[in-house]
Amino acid sequence: MERDSERHTHAHAPDSARQDEEADDRATCPFCGSRETELLSPFGSQLSTAQYLCRSCRSPFERIRQDEPPSR
Repeated sequence: MERDSERHTHAHAPDSARQDEEADDRATCPFCGSRETELLSPFGSQLSTAQYLCRSCRSPFERIRQDEPPSR
């Protein structure tokens, strides 16, 4: 659920911009399902993964990075 401060911050942002922001910043915790996560490192044990920490259950996890393909 959005907090009031987040709702006001994103009130005038287009839907696509808002979705891009959320996709970049937040990953879903595979242990508890929370979206309250923070990026610890852009690189994990593999170059294709990033390291995150869940703020809810305090579990570290890795996720495959979602890099955009290069522009032509």
